[in-house]
Amino acid sequence: MSTNDQEVIECARNFPIKVIQRPEEFCSSISTANEVIRHFISKLSEDLLHLDPLIVYLQPTSVLRTSFHIDQALSQMIEKGLRKMISVYEMDVSIYKSFKCDCDGLLQAFFEEKLTNQSRQTLPKVFLPNGAIYVFGVDDFLKHGRIPSNGSYPYIMSSIDSIDIDSEDDLTLVEAVISYREKQK
Repeated sequence: MSTNDQEVIECARNFPIKVIQRPEEFCSSISTANEVIRHFISKLSEDLLHLDPLIVYLQPTSVLRTSFHIDQALSQMIEKGLRKMISVYEMDVSIYKSFKCDCDGLLQAFFEEKLTNQSRQTLPKVFLPNGAIYVFGVDDFLKHGRIPSNGSYPYIMSSIDSIDIDSEDDLTLVEAVISYREKQK
């Protein structure tokens, strides 16, 4: 586990968890996941690195992710004999229908123009990473220099459980979901 939060470090002492103190330079809002993971891997022992362990990367902004999701994702991935997994949710808007603006400010189909007028149901399903769970081998990360994604097993989560807190609106939405779920118990 990697953190700079003293409260989290103190809490971790109550469990059989090795904590790696994360430098402040990897704790800002502009720090990337790849920088954090690269630092984490640099602190692992050579003996452990030779075993090519799996990294389970859990972003703290995915607060609706539960231990059930993590256990189920790992079980499904291992069942399939895979070593890479990313949690995703199915997008209800197809990226194949999207446009970009050209240098004159006019719309141009991002993909083939004919796709922009097809019904969503006839287009391939599209999934977006939700940031909740990433699993990959250390060697695969070092080979690519980043979290590997192509060829990863997709652990599909609901769009609600995929809410990632990046704004005050997201926080308000998560609070409403939690409140609703508490009332349902």
